[in-house]
Amino acid sequence: MKALVTGGCGFVGSHLVDRLLSEGHEVTILDVRRNDYWGGRARIVEGDIRKPEQTEDAADGVDTIFHLAAQVSVPKSIEDPRMDMATNGIGTLNVLEAARKADASVVYSSSAAVYGNPQYVPVDEKHPKNPISPYGVSKLAGEGYCKAYANNYGLKTAVARFSNVYGPRNPKAVIYVFIANALAGKPITIDGDGGQKRDFIYVKDIVSGLLAASQSRPGEAYNISTGKSTSLNELVGMLEGLIGGFEKKNGPARQGDIRESVLSSGKAKEMLGFRAEYGMEEALKETVEWAKSQA
Repeated sequence: MKALVTGGCGFVGSHLVDRLLSEGHEVTILDVRRNDYWGGRARIVEGDIRKPEQTEDAADGVDTIFHLAAQVSVPKSIEDPRMDMATNGIGTLNVLEAARKADASVVYSSSAAVYGNPQYVPVDEKHPKNPISPYGVSKLAGEGYCKAYANNYGLKTAVARFSNVYGPRNPKAVIYVFIANALAGKPITIDGDGGQKRDFIYVKDIVSGLLAASQSRPGEAYNISTGKSTSLNELVGMLEGLIGGFEKKNGPARQGDIRESVLSSGKAKEMLGFRAEYGMEEALKETVEWAKSQA
C-alpha cells in the first residue's frame, strides 16, 4: 500500500503510521506540524488540508488516503464554528478532490458526535443523525461528501465513526489530563456529576478499525468502538487503582456534552471482522506509563 495519512503527526494518525510502517507500507504524511517519530522512514509534507494544492501534491501517487486531519474540539467548534467547518468540511472536500485526481480510496475518520443525543443505546449505524454541536455537524458534512463522491465519481470511500479514543500521544484528552494531574499531585476536575457515560476505545484498536475499513466495500459507514459504556466516575476509580489516591472535585457540565454515548460495534464485527482487543485496564496502564515518561 502507498498510503497518505492526513494528520499523521497527531494522536491517532501517528499510531496509524506506526502500524503501516511496521507492516511494510509506504507512507506519506500531510500535517501542519512536524513530529517525526519515525526517523525519516515516513515522508512528511508540512501542509494544510484547507489548501487544495498542498493536499493534491501530498496525495500524488498514493492509492489509499486515511483522512484524520481535523478540528476535534466540541468547545472550540462552539466558540468558532466557521473555523471548525473550514477544517472539517472544506478540508475534507479538498481531500476527496485530491483522491479523485490520484485515483485513491479514502477512509474518513468521523465521530459519534454525528448522532447527537442518543434515542437508544448502544447506537448503531441506522440511528438518526442529529448532531448538537458545530463539530458534529461538520463531521456529518464530511460524511455526506464521502457518500456523494462515491455515488457521483465512483470513488471508493469508507467512514469510520470513532467512539472516545484515548492512549499515548494525546495530552488534550480527558483521560490524559486526569492522569497527568494525578501524577503531579494536582486535583482532577470531573465535568458535571461524573455520571456521563462514554464508549472509551484504545487508540491501537482504532488503528485496527481503520485498516479494516480500508478493505470495505464502497460507501459504507462503521462504528469503531468497544460497545461498552464506562462513566467518568468509574474511569476515575480505575485510575485510582493504578496511580493511587488523588484529590477529586466536580466542575460545571460542558456545553453541548452528551450524557451517554455508546456505539454498537456489530456492523464492523460482521462486515470487517473488527473487534476491539484491548481491555481498559491494560490500555490505561500503557497510557499511565507514557504519561510518566512525559513528566
